[in-house]
Amino acid sequence: MSEYRHHDHKLAAKAAKEAVGIWNARRAAGADLWMYPTVAAAMTAGCPWLHFVCSSCQHSSAVDVRTFKGHRAASISGIIPEILCERCQRQGEVRLIRLSPDQRV
Repeated sequence: MSEYRHHDHKLAAKAAKEAVGIWNARRAAGADLWMYPTVAAAMTAGCPWLHFVCSSCQHSSAVDVRTFKGHRAASISGIIPEILCERCQRQGEVRLIRLSPDQRV
């Protein structure tokens, strides 16, 4: 039974990494976004850090999606209203940049 779980986890991790990779690539290219990964996909892919730029002051930062209380099946775009800019203290006025495994901007 554990062999099947291990296989399922590997498949889920591969699919999550593909979804996050597609989103990151389209975001970097400035292409239209057709979807946003879920919080669960970001975590499963090992990319829990959501990088953003404040629309008001252009400050770049990152938040850990694991700290938000929303449902794990929610898209990462649902976090936008909760993100607070460290510099200007405006909330929910950010542009999402990428998901990554660490906080480095």
